[in-house]
Amino acid sequence: MRDSSTGLNVDFMSYAAYSRAAQDPIVLLDSNTLLRETEEVFSTFFQHYVSSNVSLETGGWGYQPIGSDLKVAPPVPSSASHPGSKFEDSPMRNTTRTVNATLYREVEVLQVNLIAFGISISIML
Repeated sequence: MRDSSTGLNVDFMSYAAYSRAAQDPIVLLDSNTLLRETEEVFSTFFQHYVSSNVSLETGGWGYQPIGSDLKVAPPVPSSASHPGSKFEDSPMRNTTRTVNATLYREVEVLQVNLIAFGISISIML
């Protein structure tokens, strides 16, 4: 991205952060402001990247299709940093369209002493 009025020659993400800071480079010298603006820009760019060309049949750039087996190499064990640890393959994720769920609903239960209940009924009668 080249801004001919200011002479800036930057990438799209840097220019987006610069534009979000009202095109004031002094504002971006504050580390908190720079962090906030670049997080927003990166988040927006990533959301657009991941959500483009997504379909249930082919997946997309950030998603695999439902029910597919992702062919990846298992992670390499780090025996040097963890001596004596056993390496285990991580299981493939279940990507079916069904899910098992349990619904719990809290119910308030009124517990009354049997003697107090009897006395109350006798008084009312």
